[in-house]
Amino acid sequence: MKILSIQLENFRSFAEVSFQFHDTTIIAGHNGAGKSTLAEAVVWCLFGTDIAGRQKQDEKLMRLGEKRMAVTVTWLIRGKSVVISRTRASRQGSTLLVNGKRAQLGQIEGWFGT
Repeated sequence: MKILSIQLENFRSFAEVSFQFHDTTIIAGHNGAGKSTLAEAVVWCLFGTDIAGRQKQDEKLMRLGEKRMAVTVTWLIRGKSVVISRTRASRQGSTLLVNGKRAQLGQIEGWFGT
């Protein structure tokens, strides 16, 4: 499996940005450029936790002053494109979608483990 693209909206310091990945991708940059934020966005999208595995951290991950955040990651899994997205509106729980439909219990863990 591999990541094909990532879209972030109001996640940490990113207002709205998308990244496309190709055969070989290296994520490099200066301190504070957002490298760790990309990893944290993938973890939050999949599991709804911060990178340390702590739940209920959404408000800390959301860009300051915003009321909504979203992360969409497009994967190539077993030869098929799978779009996984998580959206959080302030004071509401997050919504996890797989290919536009609510994720089934255990679906993500079945692909990635916990």
